[in-house]
Amino acid sequence: MRITVLNACDMTSSLWARWRSLQNENEELNSPYFNADFARIVAAVRDGLFVAVLGPRAEPQGFFPYQRRRFGFGDPAGSRLSDFHGLIARRDLYCDVPELMRACRLVSWEFHALLASQAAFAPYHARTTESHYLDTATGLEGYEAGLRQAGSSQPRKLRVFRRKANEAFKKVEFVAHVSDVRVLDTLLAWKSRQYRSVGAIDNWSFPWMRELIYRIHAAQGDDFAGMLSALYFDGELAAAHMGMRSRDAWHWWFPRHAEKFEKYFPGLLLLYLAIEHAPRLGVRRIDLGYGDEEFKRRLRSGFIPVAAGRIEIPSLVLSVKRWRDGLESWVRRTPLLPVLRIPGRLVKGLEFRSRYR
Repeated sequence: MRITVLNACDMTSSLWARWRSLQNENEELNSPYFNADFARIVAAVRDGLFVAVLGPRAEPQGFFPYQRRRFGFGDPAGSRLSDFHGLIARRDLYCDVPELMRACRLVSWEFHALLASQAAFAPYHARTTESHYLDTATGLEGYEAGLRQAGSSQPRKLRVFRRKANEAFKKVEFVAHVSDVRVLDTLLAWKSRQYRSVGAIDNWSFPWMRELIYRIHAAQGDDFAGMLSALYFDGELAAAHMGMRSRDAWHWWFPRHAEKFEKYFPGLLLLYLAIEHAPRLGVRRIDLGYGDEEFKRRLRSGFIPVAAGRIEIPSLVLSVKRWRDGLESWVRRTPLLPVLRIPGRLVKGLEFRSRYR
């Protein structure tokens, strides 16, 4: 198959239109992560986003977006912020993966939420996991009925949270999308504080990630839109969530709440009210993404299998990396570990920041 690689910024309007057409033909690609607008926004805020065009330029059969880093290492579009990735193509498209990697000039492409249904990549899966979703196709009543049928007590608990909030406050207000950027400022500040409190990397310390969120918030098309949802108690912001949606899938991405309202479970209440509102937007599914958070398993209607792994093409660069990884593994098993732990962490931290800069 002919493969042409383009910088995402050099994609023509006809190629983007073909991308949208292929996405619409494959219902497995209905997440906003597979939308052309998501890729275009990533390309606008971060260098190194490329697209492999599969087939003739006049009518491509598929697209493979990827982030190219130094020395031929690659990540999905959006890197650590991507909760779904893979080929934009019909389900039956055959893809020679090693040929694709060579055309992309990649020695390694690492993935963490690849659609497990894309069979060409199956030999490279290291593990599969579950990306949880809520079925909103039949509204809140249908969603709750599905949970009750599975023996879940969550519908009753969520209704209790709603009742207690309504008893405690004169006005409980849900807004599906807030255009005021100051609400987004507040949410990101809450998230940064949360990251620091648990010793996690702060996504918003990377300028391109921060800019990505603001640009998605501003995008308000029919096929792709940012969704900054908010919950207010007597006019005060109690919880907020920044996500995005396609025509019929809403991705639940970055939620956080004001700690002073914690006893009212405002984060869960915000999600509950979003489920109720989803049919008004034409949303049939709310994706919670992969992960072991207990609330995802308790609330989910089902899951989409996704895979993590790495595709590697033999090269000198890859051999050097494997040698270094082996040395690091050896150090962990020796008495030198206490001596080297601190400088090792510093090096790993610098590498991490270099990877996602």
